[in-house]
Amino acid sequence: MEIVKLEIRKRSSYEDYANQLAGTVQLQGALGKQEILLSSAVVAEIFKIIKDDLVMRSTTLASQTSTAAEEAMNSPLLTQATVIDNV
Repeated sequence: MEIVKLEIRKRSSYEDYANQLAGTVQLQGALGKQEILLSSAVVAEIFKIIKDDLVMRSTTLASQTSTAAEEAMNSPLLTQATVIDNV
């Protein structure tokens, strides 16, 4: 069997344990598929493992977004009264 999908999602308001995080792992092999529910303790451990990477990557993305907005804001096309046809 191989792991096909790992998913952590917030449960919908109409589901049991509404608005809580739920984790599942989907396995698939020659005899079919299987979906296994993860315990809340395992979901918490996954977030402990990925937390630092999430923070680092989101900080980098925020910086890149800020830079892109600054570049667009200071673009020569925006700072002068230019009409662009066929946009």
